[in-house]
Amino acid sequence: MSLTSPVNLLEYSNPSPDAGGWRSIFFKPSSRTLLLALLTIAATTWLTLRHEPWRHLSTFPIADGQITLTASGNLLSFSHDWADLYDGVTGRTINSILLNANFSGDRMVQSGDQFLVVPGNSTVAILMDLRSGSIQHLQVPVNPKDVKAIAAGPPRVLAAGADRRFASFYELHQLLPNAATQPTRLQAEAWWVDFSPDGRRILTLDPRTDLPGRAAKLTLVDGISGQIIAEPITGEVTHPGNCFVSPNWLVVSTSGVGGKSVNFDVYSATTGRRTHAIQIPGTGSRMMPMGPIAISDDGRLMARSALTGPTITLQIFDTISGAQVISRPTRLPPTFFPDSHRLLTDLITPTSRHLVVTDPAQEQPLAVLTDIPSYGKPSIRADGQMIALKL
Repeated sequence: MSLTSPVNLLEYSNPSPDAGGWRSIFFKPSSRTLLLALLTIAATTWLTLRHEPWRHLSTFPIADGQITLTASGNLLSFSHDWADLYDGVTGRTINSILLNANFSGDRMVQSGDQFLVVPGNSTVAILMDLRSGSIQHLQVPVNPKDVKAIAAGPPRVLAAGADRRFASFYELHQLLPNAATQPTRLQAEAWWVDFSPDGRRILTLDPRTDLPGRAAKLTLVDGISGQIIAEPITGEVTHPGNCFVSPNWLVVSTSGVGGKSVNFDVYSATTGRRTHAIQIPGTGSRMMPMGPIAISDDGRLMARSALTGPTITLQIFDTISGAQVISRPTRLPPTFFPDSHRLLTDLITPTSRHLVVTDPAQEQPLAVLTDIPSYGKPSIRADGQMIALKL
């Protein structure tokens, strides 16, 4: 009997001559593996697009007034008394302008990173750069009482010309620091005029036509050269500023204003061409027949907050089919995100009121931002990545 323990050999210590060598690290996945990978990618993409990861940046005190987010992320807050520019993240005051609190004729407009104030009792205008807060003083080459509309980028004023008849030929003046400029005469006679929100276009209205009823002639004009862009548009009498619902689109009421339903034509503000026609319930107002309105940048969706009985209702319409796609209670004017069908609005329940990001094509909100009892109209940065809300 041997006292030596038997030796236990591992299998790989005596490799089989039929065993292969090292194989490639690459392999052909099975159908089940491919399916699981595709499901993971789809779920990740859906979560990214469906649930937007908004986060709170800051809360800081401001004086009461209108607010707007600039392209650089600063916050402009202004009223007829003052204009303050804040850092949108830290709340630090960048600059302030004290305005004429005892005079109500001042005109103010913001476009891009420029904020222009044209006093109603002075020939010196104030231009603030909304990136740095720097201020420039510009000469207004006309009587301030003759100024009818202003634009910020570049700074311009529309003023009544020497023709003082019922309708005037308006003159477009550039504002410069110390030099008088030659006016550009608009090639369209008008009763009322106004700039588009970005100042690229001017819309003039002349009610002296042979058209029946309250019809008027509206003419789209280039905001720099003063040249007519397209053939005159026929619409009902309203201030041209009511037609510029966005820098890209004109919405012109054609019939039914003040009635139960109103017909509207939608025109491109770039070409002046008619793109859509739509009929929606009227608000009963002649000067504001649609109520507060917004239109998506592609012109496909039109949204408004309308007074229906004792409540305010958010109504969204498809401008191609004319169909109403959403109708529900709201307290906020609708605001579209840039280059998107997403809306920033509120969601009212019996116990709460949430600020939400929503898409009319989705049943549930894309994001629920906050629950607060009351707030003013929000502002969205030009890239759609930042929101300011006045509490």
